[in-house]
Amino acid sequence: MRTLAFTTALALVTGLVTGCAEVDVPLDGDPQVKAEDALVAVVGPDGLVGPGAGGAGGQAGQGGGGPGGAGGEGPVGGAGGAAGGEGGCAPGARLGLCSVCDASGEPSVPTSDDACPDVDCGQEARYARTELADGVVVCTATQASIRPGVPRCLAPDLCQTDPAVLCGPPTAEEVARADGCQALQGCEGATPPSLQAAPDGAQCNTFGTCQAGTCSVSPACGAFAGPSTVRYCQEGVDGANTFCEFFVDGPNGNSTCDQFCQSFGTFCLAAFRDRNNTCEPEGGARCDEGFDDQICRCVLP
Repeated sequence: MRTLAFTTALALVTGLVTGCAEVDVPLDGDPQVKAEDALVAVVGPDGLVGPGAGGAGGQAGQGGGGPGGAGGEGPVGGAGGAAGGEGGCAPGARLGLCSVCDASGEPSVPTSDDACPDVDCGQEARYARTELADGVVVCTATQASIRPGVPRCLAPDLCQTDPAVLCGPPTAEEVARADGCQALQGCEGATPPSLQAAPDGAQCNTFGTCQAGTCSVSPACGAFAGPSTVRYCQEGVDGANTFCEFFVDGPNGNSTCDQFCQSFGTFCLAAFRDRNNTCEPEGGARCDEGFDDQICRCVLP
């Protein structure tokens, strides 16, 4: 005996889904649906009827939730396909090692990732010290390191780790500097540097004293190391020139401030007569004027 049965159900997304199928009713009363005879339609809000949209659906309302594709065969399949079409990732999100979500919401591979393992370029740092003319001691480290700009990420979950690709030639870099109020320890061979502050009151930069690790005289002015008859007065700026100023006790009027400044590779900016052998000026003088004692203002070399 053949009977025509009708079933009706609410659509999950777009409207009402109506199914019509021809079924066989055996003697035991258990109807069996013939899938090839099933007819599915979706009734939209505008009253139009069209084929179901969505991912590949299953039979009798068991559909997939993948990206939109061919019309599903059941109401659940159509709804699942519509939901699956909303995929993607949150822009800026980290998805894993060497994997991020780009501005368009798609997975992408960045240039680098801090989670990539460290690479041994095969050489330990070697340290060396250099003493500059102004009394400053500089410590440099020479070591091969990763070249800047080389991509570390090759693919999702895959970092570049080949030293031959990543490592550049050894280069020297300043790692420590000690002025007159600091002592540089180590910085020899494989021993890294360390700085130790000089005690307050210690002499520094020829004419100055240390206070809380800082010298009262700059290294540049300290480079004007002369006889005991030379006394530091001040450092300052005159127009576009930075200068150091000294009280100089000349030998029997045969010296000039020109000669004094030139002996340190610079030139005289101004000269002054002194008051009672102090750094207090008492009237101007010429840079080429001989003196017994005088204040000389020299431009920093």
